[in-house]
Amino acid sequence: MPFSFFGKKPPPAAPPRAAKRPRASAPHVARPTSGADAPEVPLPTLELAGGASSARDHTHATHDVAIGDGSQHVHPVVEEAAILYANGDDGRALDVLENAIQREDLGGSEERIWFLLLDLYQLGGMREPFDAKALDYAVRFGKSPPTWNASHERDERAATGAIPMVTLGPGFDGAGGKQLDMLARMAAKHASVRADLGKVKTVDEAGCATLTGILQRARRGRCEIVLQNAASLVAVLEKQVASGDREHPAAWLLLLELYQQQGVQEKFEECAVNYAVTFEVSPPSWEPPRRPSRAAHKPASAPAAPGVYALSGELAGASAAVAHRLDEFAAAHDPVVIDLDGLRRMDFVCAGTFLNTLTGLRARGRNVVIRGASHLVCALFGVLGIQEVAQLEPRKA
Repeated sequence: MPFSFFGKKPPPAAPPRAAKRPRASAPHVARPTSGADAPEVPLPTLELAGGASSARDHTHATHDVAIGDGSQHVHPVVEEAAILYANGDDGRALDVLENAIQREDLGGSEERIWFLLLDLYQLGGMREPFDAKALDYAVRFGKSPPTWNASHERDERAATGAIPMVTLGPGFDGAGGKQLDMLARMAAKHASVRADLGKVKTVDEAGCATLTGILQRARRGRCEIVLQNAASLVAVLEKQVASGDREHPAAWLLLLELYQQQGVQEKFEECAVNYAVTFEVSPPSWEPPRRPSRAAHKPASAPAAPGVYALSGELAGASAAVAHRLDEFAAAHDPVVIDLDGLRRMDFVCAGTFLNTLTGLRARGRNVVIRGASHLVCALFGVLGIQEVAQLEPRKA
């Protein structure tokens, strides 16, 4: 059956958390059909951020992903950290894991949570905390700890082709304020970030000022913020401002910044004149938009060895093209061996397309072996139930 990409998964039944934190959004639970009688699953036409991404990409929050029965047995800390990391929110994932290892109610998932934390330190290039926690791991479990591997470090600002996404709204306070903070952190780390403005329904002066500052710093710095559904926020702001009304100066400036970012010079100049008249100041100046950066297009997949299909880098969104290449590879190989040793991150939508593809291969009688995935990627696969349609062999510590 086809796997839905819309909805929201209810929180799993699990031991209570020591501290209340906002949970990452997880898709609605749908059970994949397995076995030879399963129908072929159609592949969605979505984009993969293995190269330049476009405004057609969708955030994980607006898609449902098929989740298998195995996800019912994933510890909630593991699930939350996996989803946060997949969504590019490394800071909150780190907070969840560091808080969790101080607890006593982790059951059989305790060592796995330690592995996730060490993985996150490794991928973030955080050598000092890694070494400290590796020593703590050895004391706690009486085993040799995972060792540092420089080949798995991540350069946050490197053009890996991944373009993380932040969905703002419905307002700029509460959860919306945290989303603004996330956008600021991502803009400081990445060469390119996508911001979906389509869900913003209300604005306040503080939030408008914050978003304007983020956009201006990014525009004048090294980060390109790609705005999606900006027209929705523009419409909200246009209703907020009026010539002669001095009540919402930050909304005026955000509207001008959005016009600038969108390259709408005529509306910008008209709004700038009205702003200058209203506040009796010199009008902001139009700046010629810089040419969009062209990130190096690195192949999302390449055979690591004869008979092996490899995925590497950071994959976001989804791509029918990559899925079709895997289908083509699988047509000539059984078992289908997929090497993920070079894969740093896969987001929820991309993992959903990956699951659909693997389910289709399983329905056609192919055996799939996934090797070398990090503990963080394996945790996401566990949430989705990918282990039901493929054999998982995690990366060795």
